[in-house]
Amino acid sequence: FIGMKSEKVEVGGKTVLNIKLKEDAVMLQEVVAIGYGTKTRATTTGAVDLVNADKLTNKPLTNTAELLQGVVPGMEIRRTNQGKVGEEGYDIRLRGVTSRSDPGILVVVDGIPYSDNNANALNKINPQDIENITILKDAQAAIYGARAANGVVYITTKKGKTSEKANITIRGQYGISQLPDFKKDMMNAQEFIQFKLMCDPSLATNPQFMADKARIEKYGLSMDWADYVLRDNTPTYSVDANISGASGSTNYYISAGHFDQEGTSYQSGVTRENFRVNLNTKLCLLYTSPSPRDRSL
Repeated sequence: FIGMKSEKVEVGGKTVLNIKLKEDAVMLQEVVAIGYGTKTRATTTGAVDLVNADKLTNKPLTNTAELLQGVVPGMEIRRTNQGKVGEEGYDIRLRGVTSRSDPGILVVVDGIPYSDNNANALNKINPQDIENITILKDAQAAIYGARAANGVVYITTKKGKTSEKANITIRGQYGISQLPDFKKDMMNAQEFIQFKLMCDPSLATNPQFMADKARIEKYGLSMDWADYVLRDNTPTYSVDANISGASGSTNYYISAGHFDQEGTSYQSGVTRENFRVNLNTKLCLLYTSPSPRDRSL
């Protein structure tokens, strides 16, 4: 389509800026993957959105579903499970809910549909292995049948490039998870007993209450349950390494990744390891012409 070239202007001490943008034909030669092959953006008439790798890898996230948030027009991504780390669920919708039995989107990786017909399949893919993502809507997804009624997320993974020397890439990422400042100064057990007694003086004649009060005052029983259950500044790190290149008629891409995240609650966390090999080669079929003697037989 016809867009506008980006312009960078220094503000300095100016209070009024007059900027005139120039027209620019963009993305007409981009190659997009559709259900039955590839086409250029200029010859594609259906509803197709293309997300390149540079829009995915520049975010400090390790989940493909989260990387797509705010990138594709008309795509709604929300978490359906805010519980234990590593068990998050995602609900992805294209143009809203279409039926009560809506199965969600269909995830296809290099032409192979995933058995998980929902966004959870995206959790199994290392974002560093993705070359681009194509969002197929309407008739462009019809080749996949009823499973693609709500759209298709077509993922193309990275491959070695022809005439490319061996290229090794190592990428590391580290972060920490912090709890929100929700903890306030709470009463301890002794203060809580005195508070209850102040609110209800009749408890002074309750034998069980007075026994609990004496035991707490004697042994100083008190428990901060937030400190007991939760922990702060938990680490998250990931390491990815890949080698790609080509030799003769064969190109290759080999990658491995390790991801580890500790949850903010004790005995929670997730560890994920990925390994992928993309190997492409051209086979040469030899044909030997029969000799004149063989032809005469």
